[in-house]
Amino acid sequence: ALARLHGFDFEREVDLGAWPIPMAYRRLPVLSCSAWELEFPHDRHPLMHYLGPLVQSERKETNVSRQSMALWDDFLFKRCGQGQPDRPLLYCSLGTFWATDLDLLKRIVMVLARHPEWDLVLGLGSKVDPSQLNALPGNVLALDFAPQLAVLKQAQCMITHGGSTTLNECIHFGVPMLMYSTGHGDQNGNAARVVYHGLGLQGDRTQDDATAIENHLLRILSDARLQQRMTEMQARFRAYAADGTAVRIVEQLMSEPAGTQTEPG
Repeated sequence: ALARLHGFDFEREVDLGAWPIPMAYRRLPVLSCSAWELEFPHDRHPLMHYLGPLVQSERKETNVSRQSMALWDDFLFKRCGQGQPDRPLLYCSLGTFWATDLDLLKRIVMVLARHPEWDLVLGLGSKVDPSQLNALPGNVLALDFAPQLAVLKQAQCMITHGGSTTLNECIHFGVPMLMYSTGHGDQNGNAARVVYHGLGLQGDRTQDDATAIENHLLRILSDARLQQRMTEMQARFRAYAADGTAVRIVEQLMSEPAGTQTEPG
């Protein structure tokens, strides 16, 4: 309606088949806050510009309460106090926007009960009360909101719904993923790209029982080739910021006269 009000030919100008957000303009430059290297092989559209992931690795996580930070700090202290600071740390967050799959969380907790040599941080995103998960084993920390960046700096694997922000942050910190997409927005496309590039595995949230989840995690934690691919992709992601890609592209486009963009042939 807004397009019609201003005489903008929406159907002619907009392509709904783009990723990660399904909208791009046919005759205007489009800036994607993603990395070209994460795409499937194809001829890049001449008006699509990849700025890179733009991860704010030192951003302040305003949703995280002082209590949650204290619990996280105590959790880290106990890991070090046990003389096992390098024991595998898993991180699970299934999003803060859509309803969380409580049954899936319970199956994940079951896996941690089988593996006392692992630790797990659960970020519940205000979607689940920890009491709904019943008694948690001692190697599981459940937080309303987890300090995601701090946890990813320590983690060896993340269980995620597959949103683009979390995907970019996992790659930035070199953390392989186990993807449980809800099917919303960009999640299926992200999961497919993670599997294609060997950066993690895709699970089935409705079919995977605790044993299937356990097998996925065992593979991720032991697969040297998967970790190598993640390290390679991490270097490509970080190169965008090191090279000043976003600034260079924006300055280049701003220097071009308005109206000079034409629809590719």
